[in-house]
Amino acid sequence: MRNKGWGLKIVGIIFLVGFLQTISYCQTKDDRFKVLEKRLKDLSTTEPGLNEKTDLSVSDGTLQGFLRGLASTNNLNLNIDPSLTQHVNNYFSNETVANVLLYLAHQYNLDFTFIGSIISIAPYKDPLANLPPPPKNINISYNSFTQNVSYDLQDDTLLNVAKKITQLTNRNVVILPQLYTKRVTGYVQNLPLQNALEKLAITNSFKINTTSDSAIILEPLESDEEIVTKEKGLSNANFSIKKVNKDGSSSASSIEVNNDDNGKKIITLNVINAPIKDVIKNIAGQAGISYFEYSDIEGNTTANVKGMAFDQVLGDILHDTKYTYNIDKGVYMIGERANEGLRSVKLIQLQYRSVDSLIQFIPEDLRQGVEIKEFKELNSFLLSGSEPQIEEIASVIKQLDKVVPMITLEVIILDVNKGKSITTGISAGTSDSTVTPGGSILGGGGLNYTLGNKDINQFLSNIGVNNVFNLGRVTPSFYITLQALENRTNINERQTPKLSTLNGHTANLSIG
Repeated sequence: MRNKGWGLKIVGIIFLVGFLQTISYCQTKDDRFKVLEKRLKDLSTTEPGLNEKTDLSVSDGTLQGFLRGLASTNNLNLNIDPSLTQHVNNYFSNETVANVLLYLAHQYNLDFTFIGSIISIAPYKDPLANLPPPPKNINISYNSFTQNVSYDLQDDTLLNVAKKITQLTNRNVVILPQLYTKRVTGYVQNLPLQNALEKLAITNSFKINTTSDSAIILEPLESDEEIVTKEKGLSNANFSIKKVNKDGSSSASSIEVNNDDNGKKIITLNVINAPIKDVIKNIAGQAGISYFEYSDIEGNTTANVKGMAFDQVLGDILHDTKYTYNIDKGVYMIGERANEGLRSVKLIQLQYRSVDSLIQFIPEDLRQGVEIKEFKELNSFLLSGSEPQIEEIASVIKQLDKVVPMITLEVIILDVNKGKSITTGISAGTSDSTVTPGGSILGGGGLNYTLGNKDINQFLSNIGVNNVFNLGRVTPSFYITLQALENRTNINERQTPKLSTLNGHTANLSIG
């Protein structure tokens, strides 16, 4: 706060000095003509020609000639500067020569120098003209409560703007020497310092960066860069840069780096046929990511992604190229896949499938450049190659290594014989003992029932109702059997074996 107070005092002193100089200039101008009038009046006591009345008329003559004629007519000693070539058109009647000279001094800004009776007349030279102009007030304000900045800049030097912002906000704004004399114009109202400087950078074509100690660095654009507005909704982006080829064609739209809720760097990329090397350089530069190139990276890329992690962007850019990357202690190692330090080895053990059943299902394009060995004893694959490609193959194997459903089939074996027999008739007789009635009626394929003596006698008694008929009674051992049967032979069940197989595989059964 102490530095801020001194800064305000210095600005106030500079403004006061400029104001006083302006007042002094106006007073000096009026005083100069008063001094000339007094000197002419004093000289007129010894030079009566200054008090003589004169009548003069000049049309389109030179000021030098007019003064020469005035001196000759009134016996004055005038030393006239040859540079007084202005054209004059004047008419004076019954006016003193002193007043005519004083009028000409006013009208044509002349200066008189007196040496004895000699008057030297020349153009007036302001002694304050060569003094440096008062410092221009830079219109910048800072609200310490909201920490917002407002400015109204009109052709101000960026160096002075940065100085005043540093004094007001106590936040260091550093300018690289190439921007010392750059003049800027812009207007914003109540914006955070970072955002306010971003708007100034966009409208005046320079870029900003922030160091680890929160200092803001203002840098010039490279010869192949143009600054563009950042996308809507990405309020944390430092700046957006468009890369321009030397032939003038645009090779990229914008590259922006933001922080997500967890502080992780996310990339928003919109490039069109841009060199891969330049894209990686710009992304890493804005995100503050360290990387090392083992070999020169060739080729171009086109992409339009939003909110993607750096690892994913880098992997997609290098996909289907001869280049890959590896991470060693936070440093990204980028180069050709065959280079030492970029190769990786990984053992993938299967849980549900066997290695010999999966190797044929790994896509051929994924296996190119990666050596795959089978370890049947460990039921594992050993992969050797670039790490991103290995991780892609590992992801495919993980999707294939699943439990396969087991299918159970129950088989019923039947012996089928087609045949039919019919039995009908009535049989009656006596037996050695009393016959027990019974059998089946419409069950088991037909009628097969035996009637005993009781059933028969009851039947005979019903026939002889009202003593119309009297058929008598049968002996206790008498019986009658009624038959009406149909017997068919179709199916005979032999076996019910069960078969088990994997889903999608063929199951075979052989019976001898």
